[in-house]
Amino acid sequence: MGKNQDHIIARHTLEVRLKNRSLSFMDFKGEMGDFVLKKMAWNQLKVTGVRLDITNENFSEILFFSWENFGIQIEAQEDFDGFKTKIKKLFEILNEFKKYQCVDIARLGTKSSIYYHKNGMSFDGLKEIYKNIMFKDVNVLEKNMGAKITDTGIIAVDMKSDDENINFTTGPMEKEEIITKIFQNKLYDGFQYGNGIYFDIDVFKKDLGALTLKELENRALKNIEFIEAKLAGFLSYFSGVNKK
Repeated sequence: MGKNQDHIIARHTLEVRLKNRSLSFMDFKGEMGDFVLKKMAWNQLKVTGVRLDITNENFSEILFFSWENFGIQIEAQEDFDGFKTKIKKLFEILNEFKKYQCVDIARLGTKSSIYYHKNGMSFDGLKEIYKNIMFKDVNVLEKNMGAKITDTGIIAVDMKSDDENINFTTGPMEKEEIITKIFQNKLYDGFQYGNGIYFDIDVFKKDLGALTLKELENRALKNIEFIEAKLAGFLSYFSGVNKK
């Protein structure tokens, strides 16, 4: 993105939860670990209890497998393209490993925790917009209470679209706050923009029943497109509030 454009940095996560521990990755954890390390050209493997984590050198990408779930988490992303690529790679690995068939999916969740810098907007400007989002008439509220709103917290919303459930939270944050409270990872220190919009969205569906790996992959990729559309919709609304 150019100097005068908006910028994002994000953590993306895909988690597939399994019913009845039907996909027993831990039965083959050693073989599975060696296979993934070779396919991804990574060198970090950690087994903790009933969970297997396989990561790259700087821990910006993690594949995880356990008795009850599997998925991927990637850090410090500037868009959604890398997330789509890694999901395709995950399912390519599972297909090539040839020891698993997905059945009885309890939950498919796709989550993006996004820090969005709005070019040309100060932190005070962001807080002013969120005040107007949260309260229909800020001036009347402040007059009635005899006090000025100086900051706002996080807005938490549950939504439903088609057959997908959506949880999202949003609010204005400064860089140090979001790194300390949300990301808790030094990989985000290099993001050069000091304030922005925190937008965390979790799209999920429960009790999907029996799915093949390909069906599951297609649903996961569709969820990413879904998240992109919902983020665009929120930012369009946000811009509209800013112009009022």
